[in-house]
Amino acid sequence: MDADVVELKVTLARVLERLDAMAHRHEEQDAILEKQGRELAKLVSMADQGKGGVWTLIALGGVIGAGISHAKEVLHFLAK
Repeated sequence: MDADVVELKVTLARVLERLDAMAHRHEEQDAILEKQGRELAKLVSMADQGKGGVWTLIALGGVIGAGISHAKEVLHFLAK
């Protein structure tokens, strides 16, 4: 009977050790996920800021293209 109790205590200790290890891994994974979430939010923020610059360049390109087209009509002798 004592051997059964000792075996049960050893098995219980092993289970508790595995449970602690799993809890520690879970905490590490949570920390990694939080870090990834912060980095993703930072990247999205940077992308949102970059969109304004892209639209500005597109608009500026359109204005310059329209100016060149208009100048070509006005100064048609340069186009020949």
